[in-house]
Amino acid sequence: MSKTASNSAVNASQAQISQNKMNQTGCSRGLSADSKKVDPENKSMSAINTTANIVLRRAFGSRIKPRVAWITNEVVRRGFSPGESLTAEDSAALYKSRFRFASENHLRNCRSSMKTSAKNQVTPERLMQFGFAYAPPLVIGAAVSNKVFDSLAGGAKTVAQLSKETGASVRGLRAIMNALVALELLKKDRHGNFSLTPESEAFLVSNKPSTLAGFFPMNMKRLIPLWLKLDETVRTGRPAEARNEEHPGTEFFTELVENIIPMSYGSANALGDHLKLAKTKTETRVLDLAAGSGIWGIVLAQKSPHVRVTAVDWAGMIPTTKRITQKFGVGNRFQFIEGDLREADFGSGYDIATLGHILHSEGEERSRNLLKKTFRALKSGGTIAIGEWLVNDDRTEPLPSLMFAVNMLVNTEHGDTFSFNEIKSWLEEAGFKKARTLGAPGPSPLILATKR
Repeated sequence: MSKTASNSAVNASQAQISQNKMNQTGCSRGLSADSKKVDPENKSMSAINTTANIVLRRAFGSRIKPRVAWITNEVVRRGFSPGESLTAEDSAALYKSRFRFASENHLRNCRSSMKTSAKNQVTPERLMQFGFAYAPPLVIGAAVSNKVFDSLAGGAKTVAQLSKETGASVRGLRAIMNALVALELLKKDRHGNFSLTPESEAFLVSNKPSTLAGFFPMNMKRLIPLWLKLDETVRTGRPAEARNEEHPGTEFFTELVENIIPMSYGSANALGDHLKLAKTKTETRVLDLAAGSGIWGIVLAQKSPHVRVTAVDWAGMIPTTKRITQKFGVGNRFQFIEGDLREADFGSGYDIATLGHILHSEGEERSRNLLKKTFRALKSGGTIAIGEWLVNDDRTEPLPSLMFAVNMLVNTEHGDTFSFNEIKSWLEEAGFKKARTLGAPGPSPLILATKR
């Protein structure tokens, strides 16, 4: 059980290391080299990598092109109304946005960095950037808490106008808003009027269905304090608090899960399309394990009125899951099982089982047992879908997944990130066949396998 979010305070650090890696392969290759190495057996990745390269070149080469900006605005304008799913273009915009914040400022200087690398100069610049990598998420969190993005959703304003509207100090607002301009999350005209960018309008205004605004204040409150104890955690090998256990975890995940819905929405949408759920004419039963917000089951239910979902989670989490399924208009097609994944009776006869970002918090032994239990719950021909932060076999890349492994050290007893081949071997051990990947928006491709 767990959907612990990665600590966004390291994102700016990740960007600098990603840039260094890209200098070795050429800036125009973007992130595709890393994503290919995650899964050497995936025969379908070339198409998704080509698409990703196109999106990344548009975003990184010259900021947000008008077409990409239009897509983002269209996602915001329509929102996620009950029963409506994201289009392929919407998912692409979400996918693009996941990389832009962490990488664009560094890629913008790619050419000069390559010249520096070519001269083999060693400078402290990269380490100095790491030293201030904590700042961007804290700035965003302070802006969210002081209603900066919400206030600017009504139109451009000066610092003085925002101070009067929000009650925050002129000095404080001026400092963080200028920093947000440099982060390209706000725009400022020559008259000192600040306004939202397409990215901040889509994901940092609190009343948008696609919002990530709540994640940043929660990050400061819930995630960063445990990371500050990392030196002790490394010494002992144990977290200060294990968030994957029911007692401490329920409060944490109740606050977390709704704030990270955009991270999984695109992946779940890609899964539903791949399984052609919109064309199903008979009842399709879905088992959503460690459901949290229920977003995996919600998106699949949006695809067809014939989809029925059973959501399993801790007793303290189920009220949150129920509320969010009702918010999305599919609550009448859900049933709920309260209990820990190790003890709950899942039932049987399911067509699809989803494990959306669960294995990394369970660790190897519990993950292997969970896959065996899930195998028994599926009917013959059923599909398991796993969302994860995949690493390569040597555990040398990609950087976000390796950083997420540290996040698991900080937040769980036995959690880690795993490679495709590791998870494939566990699936085969459980009895699954045809382990494969599906390119989808998110940190890594989905892993699918079939019960035969």
